[in-house]
Amino acid sequence: MGRVVGAFLVVLALTGWAGAGITQVDIVGLTNLGVSSDYQANPGWQPGNQGVLTWSSGVLADIYLTDDPYWVQLDVAVSATWGTCTDSSAGGVAQADFRSGSFAVDLFPRYHTSPGEKIGTVTGHLYTGSGWTYNEAETSPDFIEGRGLVVVDNCTVTVGEEEYCWQGGEGDLAGMTTSTQLDAGRNLQSYLEDWASPNTIVTLLADESGIPEPATLGLLGLGTLGLLRRKR
Repeated sequence: MGRVVGAFLVVLALTGWAGAGITQVDIVGLTNLGVSSDYQANPGWQPGNQGVLTWSSGVLADIYLTDDPYWVQLDVAVSATWGTCTDSSAGGVAQADFRSGSFAVDLFPRYHTSPGEKIGTVTGHLYTGSGWTYNEAETSPDFIEGRGLVVVDNCTVTVGEEEYCWQGGEGDLAGMTTSTQLDAGRNLQSYLEDWASPNTIVTLLADESGIPEPATLGLLGLGTLGLLRRKR
C-alpha cells in the first residue's frame, strides 16, 4: 500500500538579529518526506563485510517557525551512510546496531529546477560516545524503527532575509528517529539479508532528551517479539 512518509520536521524559534536586515532563527527539529533506504548485508568493500545502510532522495521539507508565517516548504535531497553494523536479531525479529556514519540534507526552493538553486545544507555524523549507536529494530511486521544520536557539524540555511541556525550551535547533539515501511509480506528475519524501501521517515530533534538510552534501544525489537510471532 502506498504510504506517504516523511523525513526532517523543522521547528524554529526567533532568536534575534544577525546583521543588517537578517533575522536569525534557531532550528530545533527537521523532518523530510520521501527518503529511500538501501541496506546491503555484505557489500564487500566494507572492512569485515559488515552491513551498510544508505539513505538517498527526498521530496519535501517542512520548516516550521515560531513566528509568522510559522512554516515554509522546501525541496530536499538527503544522503547518508551508516556502517560498522552488528546484527543482534533474535527469534525472527530483525535488529542491528550501526557504529559509524554521516548524513547531509541539502535544501532548495520549492519546485527548484537546478542544483545551483541550493539555499542551505545541514550535515552531521553519528554520535557513539557513552555506548550510543544507531539502533534499528523491527517493531511490527514489515515495519522498522530506529533511534540514535548525531552531532550536527554544519547548518547554513538562508531563506529570504532569514538565516536558520541549529539550536545550540554547530557541534551540538541531535536526537534521530526513523520509521521504515518495508514491502508488504517482506518478513525481514535479520540484518544478514539485504532489504530496501522508498518509505523512510527520518526526524532530527535538537532536544535529544526524548531518545531512549542505549540499553532501552535494544528492547525495541525484543519487546514486540511475542506480537510478531503471533502474527506470523
